[in-house]
Amino acid sequence: MKKILLFLSLVFVFTGCSSKKEKHTNTFYDTFDTQIIYLEYTKTEKEYEENYNFVKDEFTRLHKLYDNYRKYEGVTNISTVNEQAGKEAVVVDKDLFNLVKFAINNYEKSLGYTNIAMGSVLDIWHDVREKNKELEESERTLPNRADLDEANKHSDINNIVLNEEDSSIYIKDPKTQIDLGAVAKGYAVELIAQKLEEKGVENGSINAGGNVRTIGKPGDGRETWGVALQNPNLEAKGFLDVLYIEGSKSVVTSGDYQRFFTYKGKNYHHLINPYELEPTENYRAVTVVTKDSGLADLLSTAFFLAKPEEYDQLIENYKDQDIGLIWANETIEKNTDNMNEIMASKGAKSR
Repeated sequence: MKKILLFLSLVFVFTGCSSKKEKHTNTFYDTFDTQIIYLEYTKTEKEYEENYNFVKDEFTRLHKLYDNYRKYEGVTNISTVNEQAGKEAVVVDKDLFNLVKFAINNYEKSLGYTNIAMGSVLDIWHDVREKNKELEESERTLPNRADLDEANKHSDINNIVLNEEDSSIYIKDPKTQIDLGAVAKGYAVELIAQKLEEKGVENGSINAGGNVRTIGKPGDGRETWGVALQNPNLEAKGFLDVLYIEGSKSVVTSGDYQRFFTYKGKNYHHLINPYELEPTENYRAVTVVTKDSGLADLLSTAFFLAKPEEYDQLIENYKDQDIGLIWANETIEKNTDNMNEIMASKGAKSR
């Protein structure tokens, strides 16, 4: 899974209100290549520990399912599906099948900017990026354009065939590879958050490497959660801004400064435009605020990669989702058409 999101932080402004619930938080690091922070206000520590262990177990399970780099004993995952490309259909867990289906269903609506069939192209960039980590800048290279063009011949989303009857996935082209990096972490966060809600959790949040999903409202008397946005200029002091969101919402950011290498003085980040086959340079970061974390994850990639003149069409395609958007360089601009009730932010201007 290649997508690393800009770090978001939950910030707390205490009001002095007494509460029958206490705040508990804990962190683990061994899933989705990032840190996961689970916070919940509960009446007892035991209640929190039970829910924390549930969250950790679910992230571990879903990480193994969605991993396209490694195989795990007893697990049929996306790596297994890729191995069988051009050979046979693979019956998979429903949570993997539904994720692939979700991504395919959003392919056209996202104007093709979240194409999970681009694995062969993304693998080339990944390998070059990893190799360049070990080299001095003067020794680094870029991917060979001919190799990218050849790999891109096998990026047709229609090469992925789903069978609802047996939850199987078949890749028709043996050189097509699925990469779920644009959506896997957010989709996992949403699945787990919904299960927590079903278990009765009323006041909590998940922060998966910057993918924030809140549940209810804070249990200390406040009405909103404060979510701090990292400044794309990592040398700058303080956060870019703080968003104040009400109720159960997701805040996800895609940025250019978490995973990149420098070549001849220029940074090449990990978010690859499917039409240009190279990184996009429109903005430093794009934040999406909406209820569903999987959709927020997918759309943060789409809006980051899309051309500015395509933003209105993307917004129109998702007008029923109550989406808030923030584009950032070292300052921010917002689309506030549907954001009046879900966020208030200092010093922002509307797009």
